[in-house]
Amino acid sequence: MKTTEKNTRRVLPMSMLAIILATTLSLPANSRDYVNGNAPACNNIMPVRQSDNLSSTKATTGISFIREQENDSKNTLLSKDINVTEMWVPEVKINSIQGKTGTLVGFYGGALFNRTLLLGIAGGVNLGHPTVNYGYFGGIVQAIANPGRVFHFSGQVLLAYGTTKDYEDPKTGLLDDFWNISGESFFITEPGLNIEVNLSERVTFITGASYRYVTGIDSYNENIPVTRVTNEDMSGFNFNIGLKFTKRDKKQ
Repeated sequence: MKTTEKNTRRVLPMSMLAIILATTLSLPANSRDYVNGNAPACNNIMPVRQSDNLSSTKATTGISFIREQENDSKNTLLSKDINVTEMWVPEVKINSIQGKTGTLVGFYGGALFNRTLLLGIAGGVNLGHPTVNYGYFGGIVQAIANPGRVFHFSGQVLLAYGTTKDYEDPKTGLLDDFWNISGESFFITEPGLNIEVNLSERVTFITGASYRYVTGIDSYNENIPVTRVTNEDMSGFNFNIGLKFTKRDKKQ
């Protein structure tokens, strides 16, 4: 019995040692350091991942970019509260030159600010006058009062450069010598007043009257040997009718 007990005592410590050794070898490297009494440094216990550093850097960069945008916002001449859209107007004008009634087809349009102020271009060419052929192109400024009301008023000033040239042959058709107007030059100043009716959100009917004041014509110019039209002949009242087409506001 004594021999058996001694053998058992020897076997047990050897078995325990083998178990401890196998367990130690199966642990991760960091854990084995603890078992061996060599604790790793604190910065190795909870390492900082590279992805965390990148995320933090991106967030900081994004915040800085937003702040730079706020500080470097573009300064403009017009306030951000001003809304700009487009408006174009085909029109027909009826007038009298040298005692004969004629018609002129034209257009105007451009940038419309807050639906109350138009800055743009304008042009027109004779269509139906029997003897005087002419046309013009220039700029226009128009102010519109209470554009949100169904019936409202507007006023404008047209400044333009024009030319006139006699017909090569007597006019027999509506489109005879249409646009063949390059000849004696003149300047137009034409203020006018209108009544407007909103037909829809984007279409407005307009009718009104204007006075065309013309300067610069030499009635003895070789391009007008028949009509000998003068500044006084070309000056006078015009009655117009047209449709306004307004582009939809981006804010709406």
